[in-house]
Amino acid sequence: MYRIAIPTYQRYDLITLQHLGRFSPKDIYIFVADETEYKLYSKYWYEYNIIIGVKGICNQRNFITNYFDNGDIIVSMDDDIQKFIDRKDRLLKDAIDDCVNYLKNSKYGLLSFPPTDNYYFNRKEEYTTGSYLCVGVFHIYKNDKSLQLTCDFVEDYERAVLFIKRDGAVVRNWDLTYKHTPHNRIGGLAEQRTNDKLILNTNKMLYKYSEYLSYKYLIRTNVAQLKLNIKKTIPDV
Repeated sequence: MYRIAIPTYQRYDLITLQHLGRFSPKDIYIFVADETEYKLYSKYWYEYNIIIGVKGICNQRNFITNYFDNGDIIVSMDDDIQKFIDRKDRLLKDAIDDCVNYLKNSKYGLLSFPPTDNYYFNRKEEYTTGSYLCVGVFHIYKNDKSLQLTCDFVEDYERAVLFIKRDGAVVRNWDLTYKHTPHNRIGGLAEQRTNDKLILNTNKMLYKYSEYLSYKYLIRTNVAQLKLNIKKTIPDV
């Protein structure tokens, strides 16, 4: 058994739910920011578990971690996933069931997916383990309340580093990929994202986890950004 957790803010269409028709509503938890949001979401999604959490993407993800029990399997999905692609042509529920079972039987605590909608994307391996940064939007983890996030907007990367520090590696599934909506969509937990705030939190990550992270500067549309990567050689756990 596992829970699907979807944090959301002012995105009442909940695009992700279009793909979850085969899942039981009782296993899907929608985390909203406050009472006002609760009332609005309840009008449309009353059959699901709607939980009042807190504002802020990092705070809300920690709230979700603290809401569930240690050891629970959490399938974390953002509210704006446009499509899922499985190279085995399985139903989404079957693909996620397989990933959950693999993670349960492994010694690792985090499983992530490559964020791409490229139909020709292909890897021979089904699962590999290594030092993979997790791209938030969609990942699966064994809940551990001792792993608390501190960095806004790069909290997905931080979760990966925390599990790598704890377990030595994380799992990557190469069969299931996805596409999410660009960050400029109206609403969302990261609606206050600005380049300055992103740089600030990226620097915070780099300072806090310098033994695990490397970086390089990128110039995109005349805006400088930091891109973090896991170092090829990381300390032994």
